[in-house]
Amino acid sequence: MALTRRKFVVFAAVAVVLSVLVPLVVALAADLYLHRRAERSAGLNRWGYRGPVVGRKQPGELRVAMLGGSTAFGYGVTWDEAIPALLERRLNEQRSGAPARVINLGFNNEGAYSFLPTLQDFEYLDYDVVALYEGYNDLSGDQAPNPRALPEASATL
Repeated sequence: MALTRRKFVVFAAVAVVLSVLVPLVVALAADLYLHRRAERSAGLNRWGYRGPVVGRKQPGELRVAMLGGSTAFGYGVTWDEAIPALLERRLNEQRSGAPARVINLGFNNEGAYSFLPTLQDFEYLDYDVVALYEGYNDLSGDQAPNPRALPEASATL
């Protein structure tokens, strides 16, 4: 049974699309699954910061973006035990009305060099205040300053 030219072209096009589309969908699903599985204990959420994904800013909501190294990130603890989560709870104890949200933009081994690119990458979060918790990763003695900006190089952003 001979294939007509049109059927052959349609078959080839469908085969090419499926051979590209299926692996991409599988990779995306695996990425989302792994982010979800690790985000509470040691990872970043699907948007590249630590803690729950924040939605649209509510009227009257105070948004704080916290940057820093491993201490701000909360290395060794879950996201809800890190400094940004504790600060958010403290702020909400003292506020009435709309809540405060503290977004954890810290990252392990980050130095002050990374702050501006990180703030630019996450500008869409519409933060009102920026809290900087830094110092240790920039103490290098006679060495060059810490130029690390890992989230900036991340494929997530």
